[in-house]
Amino acid sequence: MNNSSDQGDLPLTGFLRQYRSTAPPGSLELEDNLITEIDDRSEVRERRVFRLWLKYLSKLFGAIGTGFLGAGIHYMMNPPEPNVAQTDRLDRYITAHWQGIIVKPNLIDRYENLDTYLLQEDDEGS
Repeated sequence: MNNSSDQGDLPLTGFLRQYRSTAPPGSLELEDNLITEIDDRSEVRERRVFRLWLKYLSKLFGAIGTGFLGAGIHYMMNPPEPNVAQTDRLDRYITAHWQGIIVKPNLIDRYENLDTYLLQEDDEGS
């Protein structure tokens, strides 16, 4: 190596030696303090992540609940139209109760619950 380049750096090395910082005194508790601080920061970070997940989950459940509520209100305001069989069963039920239940006695003996008979599907084609 050439010593001429080292001699050009003498003012710089002298400056750095003069104004260099001093090393802090050694501490026996330094490692323990650093580990404690790192653990504290990681716990804070874990709490932040947990809160973030909790926030997103609450928004998700809120959106799902709002959807169910909206669908329920929609179906309450716009009920489906009854089909012909349902209308016939309702007509038989209302007619039987409106006219004072005028039915044949054998029907009463055959069916324990007349209301169940009147509201069941027409299987026999009566």
